[in-house]
Amino acid sequence: MKNYSHIKKDIFIRALIIGTMHSVLYLWLVPFVIYPKFGKSGFLSVLAVAILISVLIIGTLLFNKRKKDNTTKPKPYGSSKKQKIENQEKI
Repeated sequence: MKNYSHIKKDIFIRALIIGTMHSVLYLWLVPFVIYPKFGKSGFLSVLAVAILISVLIIGTLLFNKRKKDNTTKPKPYGSSKKQKIENQEKI
């Protein structure tokens, strides 16, 4: 059975980052900075950017998981330098 504690830790950290970002964004930045200056179009722009950033942060989880899965797979026979040299000497 694999140990997935590092994945749970990554998920928690990313959820915390996303939550903090949204809290600051919607409780301070949008009502006091963006909305008074740009109106509804500014709010929609901020909303689109927030969703895009959230998707990118969550996407890094998938990228890191695939990267870790690829490094744990055994290399095919004859792929190491030592084995290649031994195979060339046999010929």
